[in-house]
Amino acid sequence: MNSRAPEKTPWLIYLLFLLASLHCARSIFYVNVSQIDIPRYELGQERMPFQGRIAMVPVMRWASRNSLLNKGAGFLSRNLRKSTDMQNPPEDWTPEKLVCLLIGAMSICVMTWTGIWFGRLHLRELWWLPAVIVLAILFTTYASRYEMPYWYPYDLPHFAIFGLACLLMLEGSLAPAVLLFLIDTPLRETSLYLVPVTLAVGYARGRLRQAIAAAAFMALFWLPIHVWIAHLYGHNPTDTGIHWGRIGIAIANPLHWPQMASAFGFLAIPLFLGRRYLPRTHRFFILGALPCLLVTLAFGIWQESRIWDEWTVAAAIFIATAFARRFSCTELSSDLVDDAPLAA
Repeated sequence: MNSRAPEKTPWLIYLLFLLASLHCARSIFYVNVSQIDIPRYELGQERMPFQGRIAMVPVMRWASRNSLLNKGAGFLSRNLRKSTDMQNPPEDWTPEKLVCLLIGAMSICVMTWTGIWFGRLHLRELWWLPAVIVLAILFTTYASRYEMPYWYPYDLPHFAIFGLACLLMLEGSLAPAVLLFLIDTPLRETSLYLVPVTLAVGYARGRLRQAIAAAAFMALFWLPIHVWIAHLYGHNPTDTGIHWGRIGIAIANPLHWPQMASAFGFLAIPLFLGRRYLPRTHRFFILGALPCLLVTLAFGIWQESRIWDEWTVAAAIFIATAFARRFSCTELSSDLVDDAPLAA
């Protein structure tokens, strides 16, 4: 990219990023159906672990009673059925689905903006690359799927908050990252993944004492909330556990392999191979994330590649950094060149 481009050019690119983010959000809710029973979720009767992700419950209850959202959902459903190829859509629009679309669109915009922020800080002419990778990963794993085509009300806000917290951790802004963790805790239990990452990044930065204090606080905040949730919904049916049968089928049947390989937008292997070009903080972040990835591997449904998407922003940052380092194609900030090996 020409660094002497006219000043108006970046704003056009920002507009395209906005349109791409909105397109991704609409695609997710257009091609997928809800995996959970929304009315039961609002009543606290859905299966665990879905019911335990309680942050969206009051939002869904409010949406179901909001007259404007009800009118909007009715309008969308009527127009959808007028389409010649959607006489029998897989799922009607409801006020709950509409509010999830609105929140999801804002969340994807936050994820895209987070990628742009990192690029502006560190990648100079390639400032746009992390945001492009964010959208590529999210679209491939959540919108463009041929099996497990489900949406969940809490996913996209969790991905956005978690991803922004990851960037703040990498930048050494521990207090704002912890604040985001507090917000994220009732959205998904996997917010706990930030704890080992905090320790790993703190060690890499030589601030282990502060990292231990922050991680202890985060764990002590998370634990009583999720113990209470487990007690409150302990009588609900549960899907929690290791799905050995599904894992075996996924491995044995080649029809599932393309969907499984789409994890991280088919970029997991480049990310692994490019790790040697990452700075120390990034490498230790990945080490801290490894036990979390193993937990997801054990309890997740492998064909549902969105199970890795809370790491989307972090993965995009690492892939963009490794690419820029490997091919020396842009000026980098000093934070990214202090200890990462250069390509031969």
